[in-house]
Amino acid sequence: MMVVGSLISLLAKPDLFINAFKSLRRRGPARAKEDDPLQHIELPLWMSFVGVPIFSVLGVWVTHEFFGIPWLLTFISLPLIFVLTIICANSMAVAAVAAIVFEVLRIRSKNRFPISAVSVGLGVVLPP
Repeated sequence: MMVVGSLISLLAKPDLFINAFKSLRRRGPARAKEDDPLQHIELPLWMSFVGVPIFSVLGVWVTHEFFGIPWLLTFISLPLIFVLTIICANSMAVAAVAAIVFEVLRIRSKNRFPISAVSVGLGVVLPP
């Protein structure tokens, strides 16, 4: 039921997919190489474009060999995994924003706000 609810809420925001695919084609202004402090540890984007399909097929093969799941079902599961990954990332972003808002409210109210950011992250309401 939660997955169906998440799928419906995700389909209600098609701009999430549109912006994701637009960002792949968008070419920003050329940046100097020394602007990126993490460049020496980042993988090039082409490795993701090549590696994700290869490891997806490898995962399908492992699932079929070790667990006996039919090939068709394992290949059908790949788009569902993609969509559920987007739902997960979106939910984590929303939860992080909520935790930050609650923490700011708690600080502004001098610890009189009854919800702490940790309890929001855990999904429970505990006294501060």
